[in-house]
Amino acid sequence: VGMGVLGNVLPGQRLLIRCLLLLFYVTQASDGPAKLDMSQTMHMLAEDYEPPQTADSIVLSPTVINFPASQLFVPQIVEVDIINPMGYSIRLRGVTCNRTEFQIGHLKKVEIPSRHLYRVPIVFLPTQVGKTDTHITFSTEDGMVRVVRVRGQGTPNIYKVRSLSNITIPIDTGIAAPISIYNPLKSTYKVKEVFTTERFLHLRLPETPGKEGKPSTAMLWEIKPREQKRIIDLTFQSSIPGLFIGFIHIRTQDVNMIVPIQIKVLKESVNLRPTQLNF
Repeated sequence: VGMGVLGNVLPGQRLLIRCLLLLFYVTQASDGPAKLDMSQTMHMLAEDYEPPQTADSIVLSPTVINFPASQLFVPQIVEVDIINPMGYSIRLRGVTCNRTEFQIGHLKKVEIPSRHLYRVPIVFLPTQVGKTDTHITFSTEDGMVRVVRVRGQGTPNIYKVRSLSNITIPIDTGIAAPISIYNPLKSTYKVKEVFTTERFLHLRLPETPGKEGKPSTAMLWEIKPREQKRIIDLTFQSSIPGLFIGFIHIRTQDVNMIVPIQIKVLKESVNLRPTQLNF
């Protein structure tokens, strides 16, 4: 199981969800699907570049992004150029979006020199079936605002992977949640790697009672045709109340999936369940 460490996400820090996706792979996999490139780069404008006549600050290109339809938890990425056509440097104040399906890296206080462009990736990570249509707003420290319209559509996950969101537990109570994958193909399907970048989340291979010795990862991660198989267990426990947000990354023979994790840890008190009754 591949493991990376980012550090603890403190409870309530919802904005970290916009930065966690920067921890994607950034190279080409030799034995699997292409890995997402989440690097942000600065480029000098071509000498013959002509800005729009109305340009008085940054220019965004494109201003409308239509992401291709994607299965739940399978990310799509499109790059946006933040262009500074002016004769002076412009500093970005930040970027906002009201939908967590669209993710972008931390851009606060990024300074774009005169006649340069800053190229940033925007990721669409569908977490529910259906269409999404919203805006991503870029603002500069001199008060200018520019908007990119983004549209995407989530389709059912053919591997029947489910998110582990909206989990609520009492403080100091541990949970163990299995993650399984269905093989819709007529041949054996292989999982290459499973990992998380969050230190407060832990992954362990499923136990196989009745068998001597521990089976290899390769055996556990080979899924027969039309079989649904438990590939990993997520464990979590916290002595701190609050909201914990993270991701489980799953790389298979033909796709990368990123499964959102959202766990709310309650303070020591009387907690009522269910929270709603329909008579």
